[in-house]
Amino acid sequence: MALILGLSSAACSATSRMGDAEVQLKDGQPCFYLSAKDVERDPAARLQAIAVSDTSTQPMATVWWVMFDTDPAVPQSGASCYAYGNTPPAAKSAPQVPLQNGKVYSVFLNVRPSDKSDPTRGYSVRFCLAGEGPARRLVPMESWRSGTCH
Repeated sequence: MALILGLSSAACSATSRMGDAEVQLKDGQPCFYLSAKDVERDPAARLQAIAVSDTSTQPMATVWWVMFDTDPAVPQSGASCYAYGNTPPAAKSAPQVPLQNGKVYSVFLNVRPSDKSDPTRGYSVRFCLAGEGPARRLVPMESWRSGTCH
């Protein structure tokens, strides 16, 4: 986990830029990816890691992380949707903590751009969940009231 935090910290240095990630539900689990605009801008960018944190705790608690294999023969595309808790072959991850409705989660995607002059090293998104079973839904940031999810 220290490596993930180090990657997150490195991505926030003065010469780096943060972009916006996207999240959607896939089979009832949040799924994380880069926007179509960012993928079009750099289709060869490689996803290196994902970290999901619970923002309701101080300090924030990491509830799951995954680090992808750095073998160039096994690229992890930022265009692909990576579901919470799903660890692809040759990746390393922490056991996932079940996500709870009403909590706000922050996600960080660590990316290696194909163009070394591109300062974007990471992408982030925040979300919360509401409802159960088929009624489960993501609540977008604009719908949050006082830091809670309804």
